[in-house]
Amino acid sequence: MPTSPDDTASLLASACPVLVVDDQAAMLKILRARFEEIGMADVTLASNPPEAVAALRRRPHALIVSDVEMSPVNGFEFLQFVRAQPSLARIPFILVTASLQFTHVSDARALNADGYLLKPFEAVALRRSPGG
Repeated sequence: MPTSPDDTASLLASACPVLVVDDQAAMLKILRARFEEIGMADVTLASNPPEAVAALRRRPHALIVSDVEMSPVNGFEFLQFVRAQPSLARIPFILVTASLQFTHVSDARALNADGYLLKPFEAVALRRSPGG
């Protein structure tokens, strides 16, 4: 049983399943480690949006973090798909990218992304993001 607010936050964080989508295996490992640094140990990894959709069908997730630059389905297209599904539309969705293209930020806003982070980032940035 939690004995302090920090204990309660840790308990809740560890119980919130996170889905991370990136086509780079090394980045998947880094993102998993970043979530573990902030106490979120229940992390599902997917190397592309179709794998992510399969993971979402297997069980609910409390947060989706997706790379933008993927092929053949990119992060924006995956976000559009998620927002179009009534059962998934309310899941907080954070896009991550190494790209400095300004249009990416405006596209993310237009598609109702809950956050947008530039790689590399520290674990504290995930904690400050919606759903983190």
